[in-house]
Amino acid sequence: MTICRFCSAPLSEIVADLGVLPLSNAYVHPDRLLEPELFYPCVAYVCERCFLVQVAAVELLVPEGFAQGFQTLEDATEVNYHVSREYHPEVGEGFRWNDPAFAIQWPLDVTVISERDRSWPDFSR
Repeated sequence: MTICRFCSAPLSEIVADLGVLPLSNAYVHPDRLLEPELFYPCVAYVCERCFLVQVAAVELLVPEGFAQGFQTLEDATEVNYHVSREYHPEVGEGFRWNDPAFAIQWPLDVTVISERDRSWPDFSR
């Protein structure tokens, strides 16, 4: 069941259903231009309690212990984390976004990043 992100009421009133759409402004590496695109449902709901109009959230499950990194491609993008255990930043581990060991080609220049994520040391085995 989809619930309102503001007041947690169940969402049942659909104001627009555009079917499924590819990611907006998604960067596609030239080597992948002929591959099929991922599609996601695009349904807008209105909350009958608080009247907030919202698109159903797209969720991604990252397995515990799995490294992850992401870059938002739109201003005002909202990202929420749900973690499996109580968060203790002092025991966290990570990789720097521009670590040469991984050579990640980010779609856009990195303009906003936390000091913690900027200061991870180079990866070593």
